Amino acid sequence: MDKPKVEDLLDYLKVQIPNCSITQAEIDDLNSLYPNIAYKDLNRVFHQAIKQHCIQPVSYITRQLRVIRPAADPFNSQISKSTKRGFSSSKSVETGTDWAAVELKRQSKREQLMANYNQVHGAGAFEQKEQEDYQKIHQFFVDFEKEYMGEKQ
Repeated sequence: MDKPKVEDLLDYLKVQIPNCSITQAEIDDLNSLYPNIAYKDLNRVFHQAIKQHCIQPVSYITRQLRVIRPAADPFNSQISKSTKRGFSSSKSVETGTDWAAVELKRQSKREQLMANYNQVHGAGAFEQKEQEDYQKIHQFFVDFEKEYMGEKQ
């Protein structure tokens, strides 16, 4: 099916959504996207704008169309909302992790634990307890190696 002209879409939007705002900048933005958009995507987004009675329907349409991943996108960096909800199993959403924030959170939790322990048991008690735990673990592995590694040889 052929896509309708942009002017026809705008006229229909003005009739369906009274008092909606359509600026020339929005129209220019839509015109730049229009040749690259599939009919089915345009149809879906256009009717969503009408159903929701968007005050700025052209802005809504262009925002939604930008979210839809172009078929030739080599990085797969844009995905549609249906993919985020799990309708498509072939695409995945990749999220990043701020490791500096994770480390900062871990460090602050450790410092809080240390301060609480030192407050009850005295200054430096946490480090001393930690050192004793490390010695016990070290001794376990030394004994383990003596007992089991000696048998293998």
